[in-house]
Amino acid sequence: MNWLKNLSLGICALSVIYTIIKLLAPQKYHSQIKMVLSLLFAILLGSMILGFDISDITDSFTSISSSGNISQEDRLVILEIESRLSEYLKTELENAGINPKKVTVKTNIDDNLCISISEARVVLVGNDETKIERIKLLVAQKIGDIDVIIEFSEE
Repeated sequence: MNWLKNLSLGICALSVIYTIIKLLAPQKYHSQIKMVLSLLFAILLGSMILGFDISDITDSFTSISSSGNISQEDRLVILEIESRLSEYLKTELENAGINPKKVTVKTNIDDNLCISISEARVVLVGNDETKIERIKLLVAQKIGDIDVIIEFSEE
């Protein structure tokens, strides 16, 4: 009886999706949309009749995406996150009276596709080493316990 319930829910979901897409898509794509959704319906119906669990297919796609190959979209998201974190940290340092020349934050994605902050790099003008502990403390308060690399530049 459970397979009948799943089949009914799948048919209803595909019908709603088909109706919404048909309303929003241009007229010239209706035949392609109908073909794709008909194929999905056939797969859904076949899997329900044969008792095949569709989650097996989705699990294989998930394992492919988490195998370490990061898509271009994910790379762009990571770059945006790093950029925003760098700007945030630079602003916080400036508010604390430390004027860094440059701040960069590095992030990593693990096997579970979780993003974590791995390091912050702060470039200071001059060689005022008294600010090192203040910077490390501020980074730990604002971002967390990460590696902080402090460099000094002459300009």
